[in-house]
Order: sequence, then C-alpha cells, then structure tokens
Amino acid sequence: MTGQTRLSQIQIRNYKNIAAAAIDLQPLTVLVGPNGAGKSNLVDALSFVADSLSYSVQRAFANRGGVAAVRRRPCPSPCHIGLRFVLALQDGGWADYAFDIAAPPRGSISVARERCIVQPATKARQAFEVQSGKFIREVPGIRARIKADRLALTVVSAAEEFRMIPFRKRL
Repeated sequence: MTGQTRLSQIQIRNYKNIAAAAIDLQPLTVLVGPNGAGKSNLVDALSFVADSLSYSVQRAFANRGGVAAVRRRPCPSPCHIGLRFVLALQDGGWADYAFDIAAPPRGSISVARERCIVQPATKARQAFEVQSGKFIREVPGIRARIKADRLALTVVSAAEEFRMIPFRKRL
C-alpha cells in the first residue's frame, strides 16, 4: 500500500494499567471499552513517546508524576516499560521502532535498549540499536554519545535514512 506513512501497530508493556498489549491500527481506529480498560493510557503512551523524543525520558516521567505514576503495579523485577511502533511507510515499505526503559523504584531512569529498522520498498534496509547508551549497531557517519535518559532516534533522525519516521511531528 502506498500513500501516507501511518502507524500500523502499537505494542505497550508495563505502562500504567497496561500489562501487555498489541494494538493493530487501521486508517480509522476507534477505541471503545469500559472505564479503566486502558484507552486513555494508550493515548498517554503516545504522548509519553513524543515527550521522550522532544525532551528526555526523565522529563516525560516528570510530566506524569514520576516513575511510580507510570510504571505498572505490581510489576515483576526487572520492570522495564516497553514501547514498540510498526509503521507502514508511504512508499510501501515499513519501519519498526522500539525501546525499553529501565525504571527502578529507586535509582536512575535509563533507556535499556532502543532499536529502529527502516525498510523502504526500493532501498536497502537501515537500522540502529543502542543498549545502555552505547550503539550496538551504528549508523554510518553518526558518532553520538547518548545520555542514559535520552532516545537515540532524536540524533539518528538527522540521517536521511531515518527522517521518514514521523514521531516528532505528529505524536
């Protein structure tokens, strides 16, 4: 399918009242359910990603009342908050972006793992992966140091191969 880049799937783990969820999205998706089912928390998770990319993961937590207000309770240890997004690209390709945040009850918040794969329809696959602030799979030409509470996509989106991921514009 060609047309606009669109979010086609969201996966959330340990975010507020959502233990684990995978939501397939269509061009028109309506969220319906009883109070407390997680509809607002799903939307807030999208806002959390936008805040994390625009500012920092630390600030995204602070905007929501801290780690305890965001992390699911009870949560087995280690309790990483996980978010994954699959996009259908306008050229018919796809992109897959995911990150896990280590948010211990006491201690520093950090991005435990972040990865992004972009597979355009007619070009070579591009990818990066970061674990605990270090690039495991690098993007040629980018030699960034990533702070533990920052997402690498903010830096990597400067590379043309990753510019097509529209998170910073529309979340």
